[in-house]
Amino acid sequence: MPLFYACCDKDKLLNKCAIFVNYVIKKYMMKKSILSLFGIFVFVTGLYSQESNGTSSGAKHYVGEKYLGGIIFYIDKTGQHGILAGEKDLPMADWDYANKECSAEGEGWRLPSKDELKMLYNNKDIVGGFVKGYYWSSTVIGFDALLEDFDFGEQYKASAQSFQDSAHVRCVRAF
Repeated sequence: MPLFYACCDKDKLLNKCAIFVNYVIKKYMMKKSILSLFGIFVFVTGLYSQESNGTSSGAKHYVGEKYLGGIIFYIDKTGQHGILAGEKDLPMADWDYANKECSAEGEGWRLPSKDELKMLYNNKDIVGGFVKGYYWSSTVIGFDALLEDFDFGEQYKASAQSFQDSAHVRCVRAF
């Protein structure tokens, strides 16, 4: 099996090497310092490192990437920070229970705001696992919570008495 070693110093990294390695990382979602592609091994030092706590240093993230127990659906301009969605829906619930269940998922997990829910709707095919119907948002205007209809992409107000109705739940968290 042919071996190709590209030992790159991060301060003297050649553009072609960086472009190729970033392409392989993104296309095949490999987050290790040794990448395998069609029997060719690429060893890169200093370009990407995986920390013991699951965070990365030096790598830019992308929408659709599985990261820290979720799937990225929003990235800021630096490529280092964004918002994750849970990999799957929680059971349908009323608004109060949905908030409690998202918090119970762990540190930072919560119901998405109306704007985050709209971004999720717009990226639903990339994130995956959504069903048709209404999803709860954390946004409350007056006495009304906002829902996103994943059939048509419209947002609706749920009156105070509708807070007790069940809707779909997908938790989010920032990173």
